[in-house]
Amino acid sequence: MRRGLALLLMVGFLILVAGCASTRALNADELAQLRAAPELRVVHALPSTLSVMTPGRTTAGLIGGALGGAIGGAIVGGIVAANARSEGKQLVADYRLDDPAAVVKERVVAALVEQQALPGSLTSVPSAVVSTDADALAKAFPGATILAFRTDRWEINHFGSEYGVIYHASAHLVRTSDAKEMWKLKCELDGKDFPDDGVLLRTRLQRSAELCAEKLVQQIMGSTISASVKP
Repeated sequence: MRRGLALLLMVGFLILVAGCASTRALNADELAQLRAAPELRVVHALPSTLSVMTPGRTTAGLIGGALGGAIGGAIVGGIVAANARSEGKQLVADYRLDDPAAVVKERVVAALVEQQALPGSLTSVPSAVVSTDADALAKAFPGATILAFRTDRWEINHFGSEYGVIYHASAHLVRTSDAKEMWKLKCELDGKDFPDDGVLLRTRLQRSAELCAEKLVQQIMGSTISASVKP
């Protein structure tokens, strides 16, 4: 295994990019839709596949795009992405990495319960659903309102000679009686670096989930309410 990536996994030499690209907040009517749900189910969906982007893969993609034109670049890009996902699947298996969306779900719900932003009739579904698509949720949970969370992107990427984590998650409110997505919020951790304090990748993924939960709670409540409450 490459030395930089091996260090990341073994001793935690890791930068976690943490600027949130999405700052949309719910308006009063959208928040009221959440509070007024007669039967709320909270779920998290199966994540996207973890990707591992190495310097060699980035270079191959750039060269493929420059020399192969649109079609050649797309072919090379597809190969690079497939290899990145293949290595990511292996890392998840080898290091037993958990999908951060479950932590995002638990922390957001805990914070919203404390702020009395959720209805009294609330059921948290422990196992992951296949999709947060409105039609899929309508089939799985007919006649309910669903607050669904999903890891849209988790990626180990290189920043110079070091490796860091990019993490994107989303929260959806879906009414299954008519398969309507009432609103959707995103958290995209892409910007600022956490200080490198030598912790392991597993801990960094936990922290990314915690930070994303806080960002989503701020967007839901339209304020600086924190999701630091532990479920």
